[in-house]
Amino acid sequence: MNAPPARPLPARLPAALVVLAAWGVAALLFNRTGWQDWSAPQWLEGDPLEVYARVKIASEQPLSSLIGFTRVDRLGAPFAADWSAYPVPDKLVFALTGRLARVTGLIAAVQLVSVGFLALNALSFFLTARWLRWRWEWAAALALVFAFCSYNVRWGVTLSLGQSFTLPPLILLCARAARRGARSRPLPRGWQVLAALLGLWLGLGNPYLAFFAGIVGGGALVLALVRRCPWSRLAPLTVFLGVLTLVFVATNAAYAWQHWQQPGDGALVRSTDDFRVYALRPADWLVPPADHRLGFMAQVGHAYLASRNYTGEFFYNYLGVLGLVGAIGLLAASLRLLPRKGLRGLDVPLGLAWITAFGMAGGVNTWLGAAGIDLFRAGTRLGIFAVIWVLLYACGRLHRATRGLARPLSIGLACVLTALACWEQTPLLSSRESRGKNAARWGQYVQLTDSLERSLPRAAAVFQLPCRTMSISCPTSHRLRCTFPTAGCARRRSRAGPGTPRRSRPRRSWPNWSARDSRRYGSTAAVTAMRPYRWSQNCGGSVSPNCRCRRPCRFHFSGCMPRSRPSPPT
Repeated sequence: MNAPPARPLPARLPAALVVLAAWGVAALLFNRTGWQDWSAPQWLEGDPLEVYARVKIASEQPLSSLIGFTRVDRLGAPFAADWSAYPVPDKLVFALTGRLARVTGLIAAVQLVSVGFLALNALSFFLTARWLRWRWEWAAALALVFAFCSYNVRWGVTLSLGQSFTLPPLILLCARAARRGARSRPLPRGWQVLAALLGLWLGLGNPYLAFFAGIVGGGALVLALVRRCPWSRLAPLTVFLGVLTLVFVATNAAYAWQHWQQPGDGALVRSTDDFRVYALRPADWLVPPADHRLGFMAQVGHAYLASRNYTGEFFYNYLGVLGLVGAIGLLAASLRLLPRKGLRGLDVPLGLAWITAFGMAGGVNTWLGAAGIDLFRAGTRLGIFAVIWVLLYACGRLHRATRGLARPLSIGLACVLTALACWEQTPLLSSRESRGKNAARWGQYVQLTDSLERSLPRAAAVFQLPCRTMSISCPTSHRLRCTFPTAGCARRRSRAGPGTPRRSRPRRSWPNWSARDSRRYGSTAAVTAMRPYRWSQNCGGSVSPNCRCRRPCRFHFSGCMPRSRPSPPT
């Protein structure tokens, strides 16, 4: 009697397993096994601090975060802060994260949402690979490798640039539009709906992702037109580009107008040298980072960074060993096809060539910056498209190579490959010692803001020195000093960001003391400059409850910001 055939897995079970596996890999990668681990900050420098501040404000003013932080009541003392000069992408994401922070706490909310996006990235890649009819175990394996690539892991905490789940379906749209072949039947309406949704989400999201997605989609459209592909295949990509353009312009027109009207006074200040510093370098895809887990590979990364005249982004788009093998296989396959098919069968190499020509130093993006479109200096972020192309190619090759194997053996190989690839390409982020130090620093700053709230009168406010127009304008190493009163304080008003003054008092009348001014004139001159604007005398680093004023001060000046070391003053 023959055994009954094995029943296939339910259609939705592999997708659910991918999401659960992504959360499990994240818990192992960051060594977060308890709630205390989720509540301890992984990073306390650079962009994450700005994210903490925005989420804190969103938890207090959800409506303000949805309309772009145009009026922040608790900042910009003595009035309200106006952060509208700097683009705030993903307003809905920040508003929802702020609501979550009211339940879980600020740090835990940011880290939960960032891991949620990692899981969503894995699910998107998995569904794309499954649509291509590749075996589910290899689709799941490469989906996890993509979700935990260097780009997604390091940008995930921003809650914005790590949202790469829109890009695998976009690559699929581009491939369908530019594919050679006989005229096909019109695609189902679902493709156009998918294209419209992708354009809408990207247009409302991070300007970098939207701009570079438009560049890739536009290149695919040009290639399809050159190949004279039928309209039935061009329609979804055209819908995507149209929706993306309309939503992107509507969302960012005010920022761009303010930037070009006041190029030296806004929060978006760019230099033509930035297009060289932050340019795309294909070598970054191949060289391991300086913080690699393996010592000899980390030495290669250190030597590579030492050979460069400028650093650029704080990391680069390393493909990993698996991605490197996939890139070599892709190059070899392209060279074999070139004599026989010419450029007709080289869609992926053409895509890689296009993003390289656009983002490299002296490329198309540099010329656009010289022409005035200088908002998108970081061409290196185009490297995420190279990761997707290479991993999709590797997934297809593994699918074809293991079609003759028994399913249990294929699943076992996929699990081993996933574990090795994710371990190799991710930095060492599981140290509880470093996370504990960050938690201690964060606790000290929160304790300092608590002491400010208890010591000062109820209507008092805190003026920060140096006064920055935006936290993004602070040096990376000093950004915690600019943002901690915002993120750590619960009620006290402070001077962070340009204030919105009364009509009778022009904005330029309010001093904007920079770090250079503080070093040049000293804190005494700053206090003297503040007094005509109804700020009282300097109350010192640790605010004294015994103010020398004869009557309660309406506004207090506080020089409590640390000046040289990241630890707060005592």
